[in-house]
Amino acid sequence: MAKTFLLLGLIVFLAYLFRAVFDRTRVPDVLLLMGLGIVLGPVLGWADADDFGKAGPVLATLALIVILLESGTSLHLTMLGRSLHSTLGLTLLSFFGTMAVVTGVGYWVLNLPMVLALILGGTLGGTSSAVVIPIVQGLKMGNRSATMLVMESALTDVLCIVAVYALLDAQRYGQLELLPMSWSVAQSLGVAVVIGLLGGVCWLLILRTVRRLPVNLFASIAFAMILYGGVEALQFSGAIAVLAFGIALTNRTQLGLGRLGKLPALSATDLGFFREWVFLLKVFFFIYLGLALQLANLGWMLLALGLVLAVYGLRWLIVRHLVARAEPRQEQATMAIMAPKGLAAAVLAGVPLQQGVAEGQVMQDFTFVVVFVSILLTALLLPLVSAQRARGEAAPSQPPVTPPSAD
Repeated sequence: MAKTFLLLGLIVFLAYLFRAVFDRTRVPDVLLLMGLGIVLGPVLGWADADDFGKAGPVLATLALIVILLESGTSLHLTMLGRSLHSTLGLTLLSFFGTMAVVTGVGYWVLNLPMVLALILGGTLGGTSSAVVIPIVQGLKMGNRSATMLVMESALTDVLCIVAVYALLDAQRYGQLELLPMSWSVAQSLGVAVVIGLLGGVCWLLILRTVRRLPVNLFASIAFAMILYGGVEALQFSGAIAVLAFGIALTNRTQLGLGRLGKLPALSATDLGFFREWVFLLKVFFFIYLGLALQLANLGWMLLALGLVLAVYGLRWLIVRHLVARAEPRQEQATMAIMAPKGLAAAVLAGVPLQQGVAEGQVMQDFTFVVVFVSILLTALLLPLVSAQRARGEAAPSQPPVTPPSAD
C-alpha cells in the first residue's frame, strides 16, 4: 500500500514537471505521460492496465463527463458566432476528411462493420485541444491562424462526441437505415439537449444556495454526474446532456435566461477547479493508456503511422486550399501538423466496449495506438516546422526587382 501511494504521488509530481518541460521544449506532456505508462507497464512490468480493474472504465467515463462540462463552459456562443465563418471550413473539411480515411481503414483493413468503422472514424476525426492549445500559445502564431486552430480543437471535440453517440444509436439498428436512424438520432440528441439546458437552468437557480456551503466546488461536477447517469438511464445521450448543461452555465444571456431573474455566474475559481480536474484525470488516463498500449503489435504501429501520415497529407491539402493567400507558408506548415489525437478520442474509444460491442476491444486498442503515434509524430515534426518558421521570420525581405528601363 505504501508503495502504491508513493508511486501515485510521484506520478502527479512528474506530471507537473512534464508540463514545465512542455513549456520550454514544446514536447507534449501527454506524450511524456504515455511514455511513463509504457515504462511502468510494457517495459518494466511494474503495472498493468488490468490493475485498474473496474476503475478503468469508471475513470474514462468520469474523464468524459468533466471534459464535456469544461468544454461546454468554454464554448461562448457570441465568440463562436464571430469566429465560426473563418473556422468552419477547416473544422468540417478536416473532421469529415479524417473520418473518411479512418472509416476506410476500419472497414477494409480492420474488417469492422460499416457502422463501427464510422464510429472509429468519428472517434479519431478531431484534434486534441489538450495538445494543440498549449502549442499554439507557445508558438506566437498569427491571430487568425491561432484562433482557427484553437476553435477547431474545441469544435471537433464536440463533433467527435456527437458523431460517436449518434452512430452508436444507429448501431442499434444493425445497419445504416437513414430515415429511422435520423429520427432516432434527432430524438435522442434533441431530448438530451433539452434536459441538459433545463438542468443548467435548475443548477443556476440553486447555485446561490449551494455556495453558502463551506465546501462546494465539486458540487457542479457532482450535478453533471447525476445528469449524465439519469439521462443514460432514460436511454438518451448523457454526454450531449452534460455538454448542453455546461453551455447553459456560461451562456445565460445568449440563451435568454435573463428573463428568469438575476442568475449567479460560475466564478473563475469554479472554472479553474474544472481545469484542475481535467488535468488530474488526464494524468492518470494517459498513464492508463500507456499501460494498455499494444506495442508488440508491429503491424498496428505501422498501420497507425500510415494512417496518421495520410491524415496529415490530407490536412496539408485542406490548409493550402483554405488559407494559401491569407497566411504565410510557415503558418500553413504549422496548421497542417496540428492534428494530434488526444483525450477525447482515447475516452470515446472505450465507449463501444463499455456498451458491449463485440469489436469494442479492437477499436479501443487501435485508437490508443493511433493517439500515441499522432502525438509522437506531431512532437517530432514540430521542431522542424519551428525551425522553418524561425528561418522565414529571420530572412530579410528583398526589395522588388525593377525591370530595366526601355529608354
